[in-house]
Amino acid sequence: MSKYILLLLLLFPSVSAKAQIFQRPQKFLQEAHMISIAMVSDIKVKSYRCKKNVTVSLIPRESLKNRLPNQTPLKFKYRIPINAPECRSVKYYEPPRALNLRKGEDIIATIKYFKKNKAYLVTATLDIDKRYTIERFINRRF
Repeated sequence: MSKYILLLLLLFPSVSAKAQIFQRPQKFLQEAHMISIAMVSDIKVKSYRCKKNVTVSLIPRESLKNRLPNQTPLKFKYRIPINAPECRSVKYYEPPRALNLRKGEDIIATIKYFKKNKAYLVTATLDIDKRYTIERFINRRF
């Protein structure tokens, strides 16, 4: 009987915990209409009981693939789940995001244009030290 209890105790944390599953950057690079180097101009965090919503404002500086019209300001939004007993267990599929998200820092942003909303949306961010690899990926693909 004790083997079953031990097994349940070992499995319970993994069942009740939230899981953030980060998707592969290649998908976002392939689907992007534009890829740009952008400066983080502002970071806003809204805290809720079971999550934090983060909104990162970006100012495009340089285009790696296609150009944004009139240097359009951009926003990247993501959430950080809070692992608390009262919060339900869910899996979040998150886009890749730069680890170096600090005001004034440059990052790489993948951008999609949505015709229906006439809006540009940042779909993923990557650290600037990945620039060479991303440029090689872009040149090889397009």
